[in-house]
Amino acid sequence: MMLLVWCILIPSLGQTEYQDSLLNVIESARGDSARFWGMYNLMSDYNLEGSEQAFEVGRDALNLAKSNGNIHWQGRAHYGLGIAHDLAGATDSCLKHQLEARKLFEEEGNVQWIGNTMNSIGVSYFYAGDLVNALKWYLDVLEYWENNGLEDEAAQTINNIGVVYRMQRNYEDAIKIYQKSVSIKEAQGDEKGLANTYNNIGLAYSYLGDEVQALDYLNRALELYARNEMAGEVVSVRASMGIAHFKLNHLTEAESHLANALTDRNLLPQTIELPELLISMGRIKNGLSKYEEALVYFREAWELLENTDRTEALNDVRLFGAESFYAMGDYQSAADWYHGYIEGSYDLMDQKRVEEMEKMRESFNAAEREKELEISQLKLAVEERQKTYLMWGMVLAVVVLLVLTFAVWNTVRSNRKLAHQKGIIQKSLEEKEILMREIHHRVKNNLQVVSSLLSIQSRGIEDAKALEAVNESRNRVKSMALIHQDLYREDDLTHVDVRTYIGKLVESLFSSYRVDQERVKLVKEIDAISLDVDTLIPLGLILNELISNSLKYAFEQNEGTLNVTLKQENGILRLEVSDDGIGLDPQQLEGDGFGMKMIRAFSEKLGASFEVISDHGTTSRLTVKKFKAA
Repeated sequence: MMLLVWCILIPSLGQTEYQDSLLNVIESARGDSARFWGMYNLMSDYNLEGSEQAFEVGRDALNLAKSNGNIHWQGRAHYGLGIAHDLAGATDSCLKHQLEARKLFEEEGNVQWIGNTMNSIGVSYFYAGDLVNALKWYLDVLEYWENNGLEDEAAQTINNIGVVYRMQRNYEDAIKIYQKSVSIKEAQGDEKGLANTYNNIGLAYSYLGDEVQALDYLNRALELYARNEMAGEVVSVRASMGIAHFKLNHLTEAESHLANALTDRNLLPQTIELPELLISMGRIKNGLSKYEEALVYFREAWELLENTDRTEALNDVRLFGAESFYAMGDYQSAADWYHGYIEGSYDLMDQKRVEEMEKMRESFNAAEREKELEISQLKLAVEERQKTYLMWGMVLAVVVLLVLTFAVWNTVRSNRKLAHQKGIIQKSLEEKEILMREIHHRVKNNLQVVSSLLSIQSRGIEDAKALEAVNESRNRVKSMALIHQDLYREDDLTHVDVRTYIGKLVESLFSSYRVDQERVKLVKEIDAISLDVDTLIPLGLILNELISNSLKYAFEQNEGTLNVTLKQENGILRLEVSDDGIGLDPQQLEGDGFGMKMIRAFSEKLGASFEVISDHGTTSRLTVKKFKAA
């Protein structure tokens, strides 16, 4: 079974080293936030050790939280102090701190921590042995988790409720609540959690005496445990299945499962009693007429139980061991063991009477604690109302006294402040605009210098290919310079009108390649859109390459039609450059020339797709899905 407890995450340092580091943080921290969380984590670590130092550190953290007026910190400090008191066995003090924490988290509106405190109150009652109040708080917090859509927390609380029902021997309700957990775990795909729930349902059916249903769910749990390589759980569920088969008198199956479980007994969880398994195995061996083997298990169980107060289990060993000796014909040993069984039965009756009286006393104490808790809650509520009335009375008196004077003074002050701030903002905007214009102007000038240098260099180049490469680079630089030139001149310093830009770019390229626009007709279909620099620079360089390729290679007689289209449709930018020239050789489409490499690189940067179709000319299409328009 699993029970939700307080989880404290501790870094992978040695305990003393970790505590020393927290003490150093508390002593050297400059801000209250670092000091508080250092104290809170140190208190949590002391709680993990069960150290009384948690109280002193927790009180310091609470005082710091109060001095800061931080509601969340106060709630967390009360929460940690509640855990410290609970670990010390002071349930009443624990509950007072947890109730105060809950009130603070409700004031803060912190959904998660309201539920955490409710759950911790249930845990406190559980460990105090008050199952009635534990169940009440668990059911309340389950409804709270479900209303707030917190499924993981709801699943944990459902498990807690199932544990309480099982301890109350209310197995029907335990099965119902576990079935809710099955639905959540299936929806989450949590196979390990689902296996645990199946195991719990199987155990509940076993307690009800329905071993057939128990084996069905235990088999499901075994399959999931094995698939998730949970060795300890596999051993545990095999032990439970062995007991279920034994109750159905399936002795061979029971023997097989228990033998497997006992072989790996070191993996058995603490919730499964090894002596109980040994006694069951001995009884199975008796049923299979393997009496000597049965006595081996009974004697091992006796050794484990001999110095304990497990009177009932010791009596079982005596009784069933006597059966083994009797079946083997050792009547003297059978009589001795049976005589011990009779004496143990008298002791057991006395022990049960004491336990009944203890239960009655615990029930009375639980009722008294609940009454004290209700009184504490009422006192807290009254004190809180009194504080609230006093605070609001003082606030109202101050407000009535100062409101008129403050209103006039604040109006004048606000107007002056707004005027001053407006002037600062306006000046800042003007300065930034001037700076942006200067940046674009300088970038444009630098690009023009680069273009001029390339032009000068080209005059001394005689190699045709080298000259062509330099001129192409010059055109690329011009395509970028045009963008910064437009940004410098426009009011909008971040976006460029694409229609104007493409017109200038095409005109520049026609001039660069000395193309007669009377012979090569240009057809433009450009939407009236503005693009930002990050989109337009790579787009302009791609467009420069595509138009240059058409002007250089498409028209053998230096005549034809060149179409440039840019459309924005349904959030997608479509660029198309086509001509009715001679078309491209398919091998050229897969070429590794600098221009084609650059087109592919910038297409990838834009997250665009690029395709070339050579049919009655050449058509290049670029589809851009990620771009920034004005």
